[in-house]
Amino acid sequence: MSDLLYSPTNGSFTGYSIQFADVSPVTEPITLAEAKDYARIDGNSEDTLITSLIKVARLHCESYMGKAIIRKTVTIESFGFPYQWQIPYGPLIAAGDVTKVVTLDQNNAETALNYQLNLGLFPKINIIGGAQSYKFKMVYIAGFTTVPEDIKLAVKMMVNTLYERREDFSDLQAIPSPLGVKALLMPYKTYNWFGA
Repeated sequence: MSDLLYSPTNGSFTGYSIQFADVSPVTEPITLAEAKDYARIDGNSEDTLITSLIKVARLHCESYMGKAIIRKTVTIESFGFPYQWQIPYGPLIAAGDVTKVVTLDQNNAETALNYQLNLGLFPKINIIGGAQSYKFKMVYIAGFTTVPEDIKLAVKMMVNTLYERREDFSDLQAIPSPLGVKALLMPYKTYNWFGA
């Protein structure tokens, strides 16, 4: 899956793009059995539906938090040059999860940058060496290696909400998060990506 939040088309605009690709094999944060147990669903006639709702619930929770629940490759390109900023879509578990931090010239030739990382739930990067060029690019793997129990519970609650009210929603953006889901996810929520 690839989600493109913004794709700049004008070289003079200081925009950015962020693309995501799930790291294979994709393992959802909760199992079918866990979702059915929480929602008190017996039988297997709706297993296909519930399996799809698990993914939708996980995507909804990721969108609300600005965090990757499952491991995914994140590619950021920016026309602005962030010398210090909070990395979008954490958590960043290990320094080895960062595979590229470069500048690109107008021909897309890459020049490596020197940087320092602060790992964790709200990771930051400091660019400490290298010349600013046409564009900045960073590629890294984000996501939990072990999903916290409160996030798993939030996903279960979202699956139950989607299952019980499946006729009410026509698109993912219109799905309201139950207050319990928001309360569980609030400690993980990212509010400012490009701020220092």
